[in-house]
Amino acid sequence: MVDMVLATDMAIHFDLLKRFAAQSEEQPDLSAWTDQSLLFMMLLHLADIANPSRPFHLARGWAERVIQEFCEQVSLARESQPSRPTGVQRPPLAQGRANRRPPRAAAAAPRARRATRRRKATCRSRPSASGRR
Repeated sequence: MVDMVLATDMAIHFDLLKRFAAQSEEQPDLSAWTDQSLLFMMLLHLADIANPSRPFHLARGWAERVIQEFCEQVSLARESQPSRPTGVQRPPLAQGRANRRPPRAAAAAPRARRATRRRKATCRSRPSASGRR
């Protein structure tokens, strides 16, 4: 099952294509394959990358559903985390983007605050597939 999910990673796209081409040349009849996991990985990968090729109104709707599901999973993960005792600090990497970026110039600060607000609001209110709130 994990291999199926990992097959959606574009980092292995060409390796997956090469393996599938070699297997299908060796045995053109897909129903005769003894190990069909490669076939299932390829089908899931194709389904994953096919969305942008759809008409825009359909692709956007599906993309928004995926984002909504991601946001709901993040919310569930945050709710299930045990609360930290007071006085315990988070590790530096868990404190957010502020620790990973160099300080910005004073003129760029208002723009950065607006961008941060937009990022935080992403999972709070997502427009529906039709584009209405």
